[in-house]
Amino acid sequence: MLLRRLESCRRSCRPAARRRRLADAVCRCCHALHHAGSAGWGADRTRPVVRGPAFRGFRSGVPGGWLRFRAAGPVVPGATGGRLMLMAFALVCAGWWSVAAAMPRHARPMLGRNLSPTWAAPVLRGLGAGLILSSLIRVAGLYGWAIGPVAWLGLCGAGAMMLVPLLTWRPAWAALPVASLLILGCHLSWIGPP
Repeated sequence: MLLRRLESCRRSCRPAARRRRLADAVCRCCHALHHAGSAGWGADRTRPVVRGPAFRGFRSGVPGGWLRFRAAGPVVPGATGGRLMLMAFALVCAGWWSVAAAMPRHARPMLGRNLSPTWAAPVLRGLGAGLILSSLIRVAGLYGWAIGPVAWLGLCGAGAMMLVPLLTWRPAWAALPVASLLILGCHLSWIGPP
């Protein structure tokens, strides 16, 4: 039954479709299984094997050994990924803090009454935008541009959710976790791999 199905698959492949990589690989697999000999899996035939989430392959009867198919594996950062993410999170928190400090509503409780927000507001807005964009570059460098912006949006939301309760409860204390995160993130990102 299996050999009939494979033979019909092999015959149905047109020459134009064989030029494509995927159709060509399927035709080679069908051809290898068809000419392998016995009707089923036996002691002389090896079964398909799966090696981890990023590699799938099976031994074929074609000279050359392995036919390999690569599946998209999970994107996992290296050993320093947690340190770099902590630094990116610290940059996002510092950026949101400086954007909030640029607002007239939060400027007096956060910065004190002596500092006028008229001249400091554009500087704080520019600093906040620069910090948030630098965290985007750091996360995109860690995960790549396909997944990095999605992870960065999650970091932006987490940083804002950390600062919102502090700004409503004790606005003057909002700088303490931001400063401690920046110091810890800078220290851990400059140490290097463990």
